[in-house]
Amino acid sequence: MTARRENPIEVLVITFLLNAVIGMVWVGVPLFAIHLGAQPVALGTIGTAASATYVLMAAASGRLSDRWGKRFFLRVSMLQYSAALLALTLSTTWQHVAAAMVVAVAASGMFWPSYMALFADLAPSHGLSRFLSIYNVSWCAGAAVGSLVGGVLVEMGYAVPFYVGAAITLGCSARLWYRGSGGAQQSTAPTHGNTAEPSPKANVFLILSWVGGFAVYFSANAIRILFPKLALQLGFEKATVGTLLAVTWITQTAAFAVLGVWQGWHYRLAPLLLLEFAAAGGLIAVAGARRWALFALGFGIVGITAGLTYSSGYYYGMQRQTGKGQRAGLHEAISAAGSALGPITAGLIASATSLRASFIFCAGLIVTCALAQPVLRGCLLRRGSLPAQ
Repeated sequence: MTARRENPIEVLVITFLLNAVIGMVWVGVPLFAIHLGAQPVALGTIGTAASATYVLMAAASGRLSDRWGKRFFLRVSMLQYSAALLALTLSTTWQHVAAAMVVAVAASGMFWPSYMALFADLAPSHGLSRFLSIYNVSWCAGAAVGSLVGGVLVEMGYAVPFYVGAAITLGCSARLWYRGSGGAQQSTAPTHGNTAEPSPKANVFLILSWVGGFAVYFSANAIRILFPKLALQLGFEKATVGTLLAVTWITQTAAFAVLGVWQGWHYRLAPLLLLEFAAAGGLIAVAGARRWALFALGFGIVGITAGLTYSSGYYYGMQRQTGKGQRAGLHEAISAAGSALGPITAGLIASATSLRASFIFCAGLIVTCALAQPVLRGCLLRRGSLPAQ
């Protein structure tokens, strides 16, 4: 029996909605935890525990989805995510928030590698970069909208974003169940994607994008976890916090749109290095900022840089037809590894020195990785090294 092919528009709509939920959660969780008494180290612990869970789940589930079929992971993970959001509404300590967040992110780690590979399976034989950029715009725009809405919903009550998020997730889950059984057959269904083997150069740039992505997502997640604390100290409203956090998502969305049309970044290190140094400069500016406009500028540059590193990892990783779930899982796991280490490292630095010092550290990490990339590229090209396929 042939598996039913997915409708790309429906996939994009679900992508948008689920990432709107994620945006709401990442605004609501730190604000709720702060309300329950969480200090910078506790906030960092929540972010790190959640992201570390995502690393493990994404790496494992991506490989398994190539074997067992993507739909199994999609269905189970959405139900788990909904349950975790409802558990968040019952939290009475920040430790409860942390535990529920870990369960929610474990579900995300099961869901997104399978969903990314599913969408890549729908790609036409030509124009992979533009096709994937549409997916990237969809998920990032959803996260931006979710961040904006999340700040408003928190003003209505700390549990409100989680109730709304659970309702949306259950609705999307019902739609996936309604689509019928695809099972493992779906992973073997014919696709239109690129069947050519990737060149060694593509694999080299895949590794370089992972290096840059690790540093940028380290910094971006440190911002999302620790900035609410700094913003409240400066007297910002909760809705303003959500708006400023949405800036990284908005600029990342814009970057995805541009990168889908302009392909001059393919197999070029210069655009990546330029944006990485700009992101470091933006973080240094943020370290001294007191007005929302300067925060928005710095966060915006980080968002654009995240857009390029993420697009690069996704594009180079989907060049080979087989094993897409595994490489999507690795791509997500490496970005999440940076996201895991960022909050706890920045939280420890903030507790030992100040919240602003953590932004300086993030800038230094990005610069270090940027300086290492040209050296790494030369070594990889000479050795012809390939990442695990």
